[in-house]
Amino acid sequence: MSEHADGRHQSPYDESAPVLIQTIEAMLNGRLEPFSFNLLMAVPDIPGSPGIVNSELGFRLTLPGNVEQHKAALTSVIDILKHADQQLPPVSLPEKLALQTRHAVWRLTNSSVPLLLVRSGLTLLIRLQTVLQLQITAVRGYHQLKVDILSNFLQEPERKTAKLIQSNQFYLYWNYARRLRHLHQKNPGSALIPDFYWAERTDYSAMTTVCKDSRVLATIHMGDFFGAFKCIADELQEARPTILLRRDGETEGIKNLSQRLADEHQVYMHGKDNPVCIVNALRAGGQTLSILFDLSNDFGETTEVIFFGHRARFVRGPAVLAILGRARIYPFVCFEDAGRSRICMEPSFMPELRTGERLQDAVTRVTQTLVSLAERWIRQNPAQWKYLDRLPHYLILDKPAPDVGAEFNEHQGAGFNA
Repeated sequence: MSEHADGRHQSPYDESAPVLIQTIEAMLNGRLEPFSFNLLMAVPDIPGSPGIVNSELGFRLTLPGNVEQHKAALTSVIDILKHADQQLPPVSLPEKLALQTRHAVWRLTNSSVPLLLVRSGLTLLIRLQTVLQLQITAVRGYHQLKVDILSNFLQEPERKTAKLIQSNQFYLYWNYARRLRHLHQKNPGSALIPDFYWAERTDYSAMTTVCKDSRVLATIHMGDFFGAFKCIADELQEARPTILLRRDGETEGIKNLSQRLADEHQVYMHGKDNPVCIVNALRAGGQTLSILFDLSNDFGETTEVIFFGHRARFVRGPAVLAILGRARIYPFVCFEDAGRSRICMEPSFMPELRTGERLQDAVTRVTQTLVSLAERWIRQNPAQWKYLDRLPHYLILDKPAPDVGAEFNEHQGAGFNA
């Protein structure tokens, strides 16, 4: 809120919506966890209020339509955040230094510096940031709580879990830096593809030459997953349209997903575009849907499954699209091993309805198969899963979990299906 020459305060309504958005983002990004989450909790879920996304480069606001129509809601959020911030401890010197370190991490991640230097810089900055954060009492308590919870789920000692959390922060930014190269720098991004080791490359390549049906490439936010999508797309022997689901409006960089007929790539937005269009495209044949299935209710309707021994909720969209689109699912995971990205493909399967089975039951069954795979991948490389520290948010912690091992083992018994 600015001030006139005569001392009167200028109303936030006098500011443009973009300025109000920048103000809110600066307030949220001006504190560390858990302080920033305390600010978020103070914002009520009111109609017309902005959507707040916690991205790799900090909190940002998403607003539908004309942003100027949301000025009243934006002003209300600013007032609420100012009041909530007054209830928090003032920014200490360690927090100020940790915030400066975090901004350095963001700048390095989003820079054009050679990736080798980005990796070295991120390693040092993440270590420094961890040291600074643990000097703050509230942050230290919050960090210990995360260690306690994740140690229980991962069944790992607390000391190892603490190291996993620090490594997870490194991989969060390192993989995002690689993703930005794939999206925005076509030639440098393409140069990253030879780094991938992919044992099933020959099998998949042979399958694509004989099978023209649509398929679903399904993975989780682990490793350089975007580069893995690009690597698999480049393996195709023919130009094949690719369908992607995204949350934000970035579409130009998607053209760099493959070198072949990039204009044929289609981007659909979560909660905006009609999924029937995707189903129709899959049924028409010759399409590849690239999708991430490790998402919670922020990305649409969910179904109940078992995850880390507890009831949990995951998005049902990937299973619905594959079933209705009559497309075979090819699950795969990408992770870093000895400094090199690896793609590991699991047995593919056809997510068709069984005799007498309801669609909802089939959706839950297929989602459970995918989530069981995700759990195994996460247990093998927990630090490389983007949402490691959000694992408890997927869970419904009120009832014991039934045994789902038989269903999972049935899927694992299959071979690589072409």
